[in-house]
Amino acid sequence: MKSIFLKRFKRPQTDTCLSCATQRNAMQRHANQHKEHNTMQNDVLRPKQVAQKLGISVSAIWRKTNPKNRYYDAAFPKPFKVSANATGWLKSEIDSYIANLATQRQGGEV
Repeated sequence: MKSIFLKRFKRPQTDTCLSCATQRNAMQRHANQHKEHNTMQNDVLRPKQVAQKLGISVSAIWRKTNPKNRYYDAAFPKPFKVSANATGWLKSEIDSYIANLATQRQGGEV
């Protein structure tokens, strides 16, 4: 008996296919849009997340936002209502608050 070997030829991948090239370009544009969106940092942080980011307790966060409290901080970002029972802060505002604290320190270690 003769054994027959079939050779499989792989086609070289080229960019000659117009539909594949346009699909690849569309995927790259979509990925670039996500990169731009992620750099804006308009994420909403809940009180626990803000407390964790600042390294203080959740009750300390609420004390910083209450003008009647002696620990009130006017420079602290104002919270906003996300829904009827949810309050949050913009991540970009919290980050800029931390940056301001870092620039205000005098003679501190880096």
